[in-house]
Amino acid sequence: MSAILTLGLAMLATVDMQTQQSGRERGRESTFNWVEAVLNAQTFTVANAWPASADKAVADCSWSGGAAANASGGFVNACPTPALVSTTFANNVDVARGANWTAQVRDNAGTAQCEDTLNSDCSFAWSEQTSLNAAHWDANADDLLWLRAEATVNRNRRIVVALVRIQNDPVQLPQSVIVAGSLEVSGGNKTFISQNGSSISLRCSPISNPSCYSEQKPGINVAGPGSKIDGYDDGNGGHVMTEDELDAMRTKAQNIGRYYPAGVCPGTAEAFTGAVVFLENAPDCNINHNWVINSEASPGILIVYRGTVRFNGTADFWGLIYMYNAQGWGAGDDNLVNGNGNGTIHGALFVDGEGRVNNQGAFNLDYNANALNGVTAYGATGIVPNSFREVNP
Repeated sequence: MSAILTLGLAMLATVDMQTQQSGRERGRESTFNWVEAVLNAQTFTVANAWPASADKAVADCSWSGGAAANASGGFVNACPTPALVSTTFANNVDVARGANWTAQVRDNAGTAQCEDTLNSDCSFAWSEQTSLNAAHWDANADDLLWLRAEATVNRNRRIVVALVRIQNDPVQLPQSVIVAGSLEVSGGNKTFISQNGSSISLRCSPISNPSCYSEQKPGINVAGPGSKIDGYDDGNGGHVMTEDELDAMRTKAQNIGRYYPAGVCPGTAEAFTGAVVFLENAPDCNINHNWVINSEASPGILIVYRGTVRFNGTADFWGLIYMYNAQGWGAGDDNLVNGNGNGTIHGALFVDGEGRVNNQGAFNLDYNANALNGVTAYGATGIVPNSFREVNP
């Protein structure tokens, strides 16, 4: 009996130890799944509003119970939704015994050569000692950010980090110096539109009709080489961009601080400068003389959803001006773009619907393919392969 009792106690101790080890392993697995859910939820928030400017810096987030997370240290409360994190852990016994988490967004600042820019202010390795001191937004503008998530479940603590990238998807645009409902060019014996191999694409037809296309000095006012197309069909109801593309461009402008709501027209050249500038509704918005907006090396796109633009004096714009023409103006209405003085658009001009372009005075349009080839909109956001890792607490 003594031998049997001794053997039984030894077996009981072994089973108890294995049970405890199994419980601890289950707890660590629950914590890992919990902290991974936090990281994925934070990825979703930055995908919806990529912090591309200082005023979009993302606050640090923490949660230890309650309906909402606490935010501190940033301008934008882009915290993961606790309910979204907890949705698959409703019956988890370890989470039920007590759980909390934190989520942080940091720039991948450093001294390494960046992947998508010519700068050397990037880093591709996480350091608990230095990375947490970086900006809460994409300060080096390389479309990469570190996400850090920390969680404790039933006294088990785990930390994971991952580098996330937002894609810049190219927007397919017609290789045209002008897309419009109709075009009239006048102002003297000189060249106002330089096609440089591009097309003039007009939705009106036939092009032989002066109300569709007219040139005061044929062969001089418009200089080739290039083609002239009538009956142009965007395949999108008279709009160069689809609604999804337009919304993506609006979002990008918001994220980089170049979105202007209805009734606002920027008052400086700097405010017009950027990869995407979006005006929601700006009637008779002026681009004033002596302003130089963007550059040949870094052209941009100005999108006017509703409204008109007036060029004054010697203003130079590098890039694409896109008039979405949400007001639906046509041949019998005023011009959506007016050019006064001898300013120049170095790029292209697109006017949607039946909107007309009347190029008068000494205003110039000089086609530059870089203005169209570099137009991108924010696409999907995801974790960079092989960047996900666990950090020792």
